[in-house]
Amino acid sequence: MRELIWMDNKHIRSVTLELSQANMLDFDTRQFVESLIKGNFNTIVCFAVGYLNGEAYFNSKYVKKNNEIKDRDILNEISELKKEYNFNFIAYLNTQFSDIYKKNSSWAQRRVDNKKTTQLDAAAICLNSPYNEVLLNSAKEISKNYNVDGFYFDEVSFQSWCKCNFCKRKYKKDSGEKIPNKINFHNKNFLNWMTWRETQVNELMKKFYNQLKKINKNNIIFFQSAFPISSTFTKMKDFQYINPVGNRVPQVYDGFYRPSFYAQNIERNYKFNDIISIEPWRKIVGAPIWWPGACTSYVRNLDTSKNVLPLMELPHFPWSLLNLNKDEIVFNIADVQANGGGTWYPMYSPDKKNLKFWTNFKVLFEKFNKIPKFNNQIFDIAVVFSKNNAEKTNNNKNEDNYIDDFNNGLKLIKELKFTYSILSFESIYNLKTQPKIIVLLNHEYFTKKEYIYFKNFLSRGGKILSWGKSPKYLDSGDTIQKSELFKKNIYGVKELKQRPFFGYLYYSNTNTLSPTYGSNIFYKKITSSNIGYIFEGESMFATPDEDNQIPAIFINKKESGEAILFSNNPSLIWSKTRSQSTINIFKDIITKWLNKEKIFYSESIGNFSLYVWRKNMRFIIWIINFTNIEENGVCNPLNNIEINIPRSFKKIKYVKNFGSSKIVIDNLKKKIKIKNMNVWECIEFEKI
Repeated sequence: MRELIWMDNKHIRSVTLELSQANMLDFDTRQFVESLIKGNFNTIVCFAVGYLNGEAYFNSKYVKKNNEIKDRDILNEISELKKEYNFNFIAYLNTQFSDIYKKNSSWAQRRVDNKKTTQLDAAAICLNSPYNEVLLNSAKEISKNYNVDGFYFDEVSFQSWCKCNFCKRKYKKDSGEKIPNKINFHNKNFLNWMTWRETQVNELMKKFYNQLKKINKNNIIFFQSAFPISSTFTKMKDFQYINPVGNRVPQVYDGFYRPSFYAQNIERNYKFNDIISIEPWRKIVGAPIWWPGACTSYVRNLDTSKNVLPLMELPHFPWSLLNLNKDEIVFNIADVQANGGGTWYPMYSPDKKNLKFWTNFKVLFEKFNKIPKFNNQIFDIAVVFSKNNAEKTNNNKNEDNYIDDFNNGLKLIKELKFTYSILSFESIYNLKTQPKIIVLLNHEYFTKKEYIYFKNFLSRGGKILSWGKSPKYLDSGDTIQKSELFKKNIYGVKELKQRPFFGYLYYSNTNTLSPTYGSNIFYKKITSSNIGYIFEGESMFATPDEDNQIPAIFINKKESGEAILFSNNPSLIWSKTRSQSTINIFKDIITKWLNKEKIFYSESIGNFSLYVWRKNMRFIIWIINFTNIEENGVCNPLNNIEINIPRSFKKIKYVKNFGSSKIVIDNLKKKIKIKNMNVWECIEFEKI
């Protein structure tokens, strides 16, 4: 059996050949492959069943062949070239949009108003229709007849509500209920239907996965997972360049968390993926530049043995509208790899004009490919992303929603320059070594299982840092009582009321004042103590009034653990003010908790993140510089960066750095010094 690239210690460098809008008569397969090989890519994902109309680019018994391809067979052409070049070959199958509905109208997905969900001349086809057998049969014939290493299935999802007859009958049979007509996260039937939709997606993935593994156990199978940690509806309505988005995304989805709209729950379906793929189109959803790396961290922690492939934006058709420059491209590649992921780009309508672009990756990938891939990430802070909270609270209509606040809070955590990673509750339950600190950003809803976990986490000496909305404990029974139980036992407080305010946040441990405003939650101490207050003022020109102070930061000690709760939303305010005093408050809290003598961290000036990976006695430190890049796409260089290493390291042996910086190891002061760096640096060293 040939050892596959994605199964060894190398990162995947992948391109998808998208042929829907290509001139098939002029398309030069050899030139395409050679351009990618020159660019140091190692994996080609090629259209087999294409995206726009569901047409085949090979000789299929089951799927209509593309009219323009005539007697060509693209899969066979690439299979032959694979004999000359060492690359991995994945067949792409679009499971969603097809014009097959013109002959089988009942197969199309249906919106609440019974209209089809369309895209150009195609319609979204329901997963519960016979179309899934058509796709499975086409994948089987590819596996038997072509030299492919595996399959990627795109858009395994519901692009609409869907109220087609197949879904109505199946949901009625499975639940005894009718499909609901509107979003209501407090309605039992709606919640059951949400779970049922996810189950349909998961079962189809499982079916495809198992049957293709039976044909060839070495087949690599993976599926699309769209837009993790994002809500896209309102922002996508501004992008009308392919088709009217309102046609594809009806108004009923306004305020709907995107993966839930798709019914793709990656926290469930990652089990049926040999590779975890995601689509972090960051500019479409208005996300920050480091968001693809954050998404990579989140999904990688679901199963650290699997590779993660984020499909990212590029500066030419159709993503030329997004205007990415060199620094942005380099940043995203480095940041994703620093978070444990590979590189994946789409190539649309390839021609001679843009093929040269792909050879430009050669020098960049030569550097990145030399960096060892270690699977054990070292981090002190776990930032928890909750899909449950995203679904229940995200409304796309104001900035105080869960996802926006999560991103604001994560940016604040990044600025502290401690090591961190992003985890779901699914991931955190499965950790072999529990994190020292858990950060909860705007978590309003908790389950019974989560409540029990946090009680145990505190009893084991864990630390919890929380801010945002008032926590509620949602479970069966009296939700009000259980909400208070959660606040009492985790945070040691009782909620009194909420109202807007303006003033200053005062942190007593360091006598730090920070501007603050917005909504404040008034809590009463039960077992907690106060370590911070709000001095409420009448205007921005008023001086802090100590006679009008409101308890605002609470610390609750439970056995050897501690939980700190802010009554306001400091990350939201910090996102507006960028006040250094806010950073200083959080830095003091986390510093006291972590004991800086025992951790990796930096106190140097500049906006950068640290990521640490380990294999036995060898370590890798990534430093990712995002200074100014968010504002204008160009990264400001940093000078004289110092990374503190644990004092327990008696001595470290410098191995190498992979960027272009000058590196100095100071074993006496336990520091790694970087004289200058641009977008990224990566350092490998050995603990003696």
